[in-house]
Amino acid sequence: MSDETPTGTETPGTEQAAGVSIEINDDGPCRKRMKFVVSAERMSDELDSNYRQLRGTIQLPGFRKGKVPLSIIKGRFGSKIAEDVKEEMVNSSFFDAIEERELKVLGRPSFENIEYEEGGTLSYEAAVELAPEFDLPEYKGLEIDAQPVAVTAEEVTAEIDAILEQQTRLEPIAVGEQQNDDFAVCHVSIVDSEGNSVFDRDEVHLKIGLDSVDNIEVPGLGEALIGASAEETREFAIDAPEDFPVEAVQGHSVTLRIRFLEAKRAVKPELNEETLGQLGVESEDALRSEIEKSLENRRRIEEETRQESELVDAMLESMELEFPPSILERRTEELSMSARFRMMREGKDKDETEAEVAANRAEFEKESRAELTRYFVLDAIADKEQVFVTEDEVARRLTAIAMTTGRQPQEVAEEYRENGMLDELRGGIRREKVRAVIRKKAKVNQPAGAEETASEEADGDQD
Repeated sequence: MSDETPTGTETPGTEQAAGVSIEINDDGPCRKRMKFVVSAERMSDELDSNYRQLRGTIQLPGFRKGKVPLSIIKGRFGSKIAEDVKEEMVNSSFFDAIEERELKVLGRPSFENIEYEEGGTLSYEAAVELAPEFDLPEYKGLEIDAQPVAVTAEEVTAEIDAILEQQTRLEPIAVGEQQNDDFAVCHVSIVDSEGNSVFDRDEVHLKIGLDSVDNIEVPGLGEALIGASAEETREFAIDAPEDFPVEAVQGHSVTLRIRFLEAKRAVKPELNEETLGQLGVESEDALRSEIEKSLENRRRIEEETRQESELVDAMLESMELEFPPSILERRTEELSMSARFRMMREGKDKDETEAEVAANRAEFEKESRAELTRYFVLDAIADKEQVFVTEDEVARRLTAIAMTTGRQPQEVAEEYRENGMLDELRGGIRREKVRAVIRKKAKVNQPAGAEETASEEADGDQD
């Protein structure tokens, strides 16, 4: 593509009318190289304007304010003003050209080959990466089958059981009554081969019936705890693991000494008047009703999210966009880095990790392309549908993040501002809203027995 206006030609609606000629050429996928020439007349006018502005504000010895001869100003400040004018004209002519042509530049431009001498023209080149150009896919009236969101009585009962399970408390029981799945409160110590105690911990809760302490296998421990009496001490020969906190005994044979102190049992509260009061409801029927509504709402949100994902995937299935190489490479490397961290957490060594990352490189690039396609297409739909994000929506999202992380909203907001993440957050919220728009404009086939509905938006937009 070339967009060139010969120097000296004044064409209405182009930069040339303001003394700027521009040539634009392809420079690779989603890349353009823009060549600018700012006429000597335009540069001279800008210099004179700057000189006059400076003359109106500067005061030198022997001259009144605003009366310093231009020749003196040029002699003393000429090189600095010329440099400022050059920098200002590079930026203003570039961004004027971008705005006029409605080019969606990604990242920062690279300015190259800047040439200017006072009295002559200013020329430079700008290498830019642009958002991909594409025709919007059809996103209105897509069809999808809904899944049931109704909640059964059994599911409500299971949720109540889970709530009661969370209220479970350990209560003391008589020593000698302990059984499997009860808890033994013990003093635990580790003794090395020379009889020195190298590790002590009080009031360790051990689940009776399990032959382990902190993932250390201790054969016979579960049976010993069932029959233990108060203050009884049992000893077991074990091998300290290689990651044991006391380095001196790592991998060595040691003695595990357990002194039984008391027994406790996990008691789940009954669904009685006291428990209902603690849960803030008046009756079991009221509790079941609240839980049913909560489960249905949660399932409805999950179902809407599923529908949105499937609709977007179906919409983008046949789309193949070109992306600026640097953006595709950067996102692919981010996915590779995430995979590295995950494999390192799993305990894989460096060579194994790098080999696996290299083997999956093509998959990472494929995933990057899919992510970027969603990003640009959803943003384009947002532009067409005039989807905006309000400051209240941003504030609510920051508050939700703060609640999830146990921090203050002001602290989270400041962190996002300082790290320049607010635009990214705003963009994410906007794309979420676009996904909802696509769902609302879809034809959703309800499950058998449910009322079939389609959104009013879809009815109104499928003309």
